[in-house]
Amino acid sequence: MRKEELIKKLREVLSKNYSRNVLAVIQIGSSNQKITSISSDIDFIFVIKHPSEKLNLFLKKLFKMYKKPIDPSFIYIYKQKDSRTLFGTHGYYMIDHLVKGRVIFGENPFTKRVKKIPFLQIQKELISKVKEYLYERKKWYLTQNIVNPKEQYKLANRICKSILDLLIIDGTILNEESSSINYVAVFQKAIPKYAWANFVYAKIKKMWQLKLLNERELSKLIFIFEKISYEANKNI
Repeated sequence: MRKEELIKKLREVLSKNYSRNVLAVIQIGSSNQKITSISSDIDFIFVIKHPSEKLNLFLKKLFKMYKKPIDPSFIYIYKQKDSRTLFGTHGYYMIDHLVKGRVIFGENPFTKRVKKIPFLQIQKELISKVKEYLYERKKWYLTQNIVNPKEQYKLANRICKSILDLLIIDGTILNEESSSINYVAVFQKAIPKYAWANFVYAKIKKMWQLKLLNERELSKLIFIFEKISYEANKNI
């Protein structure tokens, strides 16, 4: 199933069965670009009034039909008229992406916000995300099969996203611009600033082609991932 076919099916079922609960579906991230150097998944944000197991089961069945992983996230709006609830359980940094996201279904409630998000708030939330990605990939490296090509590809994805986050944190890239920048451009900006970026780019390109890295290469990437986390934390 192609992406547009999947989206058409999603709209049909949501309109028929879930229109009272699902307020919007917004596609964000690198998968929203025509050139997606590192689109390992598709990010759909569902803005809904309350959790629904029936909806979860439908989405799980539908998304299995697509060739790439789909990462659905849910933002629960308990009080529609209370703008403070519009960010749900996600970080404030997400709002800039949601404002510019592609509306798949419904209306985008995030375009109505007027208050600017403090940069320090964005920095803190992005640092937390980088640390979460690092923990996840270190746990995989230390406990799982490191020659799994899909897991290595996921490492490439997490490192690239973390480098983008670092460049937002250090002021090189604006948060509101980050959803429209491709990862080649990210490395073009990172390489002059960080000595490790050229090595990472060479290994990332290898993993994008689903070529396996050896244990020594992976070990060095994990070490650099820790440096990315350190650099991000140092910028506050």
